[in-house]
Amino acid sequence: MQETEGAKFHPNLLPPFPDEIVSKAERKDEAYSFFQGSDLPRRLKRLGLRLGLRGGTDSLFVGGLATDYCVKATVLDALRLGFKVFYLDDASKGVNVNPNDSELAVKEMLSHGAQRITMADLTG
Repeated sequence: MQETEGAKFHPNLLPPFPDEIVSKAERKDEAYSFFQGSDLPRRLKRLGLRLGLRGGTDSLFVGGLATDYCVKATVLDALRLGFKVFYLDDASKGVNVNPNDSELAVKEMLSHGAQRITMADLTG
């Protein structure tokens, strides 16, 4: 829930550019994907240029709630938009309305080109 202790970033996951945090689920009946109805592609390009990347940001690391809904939709949209996508397996959690929903979502993301990694892969 917004503005609660549980909504805060884990201390090991502090973003380098806090002014570039993109939030979602702030309105009822919002889209599952971060890309749908947002200016996220433009913001990512601008952030990449700030970092000195000529074409903008080309890789995304995606994790969160819920693997079988928002994470999957965001990953698939990012892949369609040409981003290289890393799915953060241990930084994601599914809802599993049906018993295997999260497992099926991960298989779908990987079959479309996402790469599964863990937080240890990033820090280790």
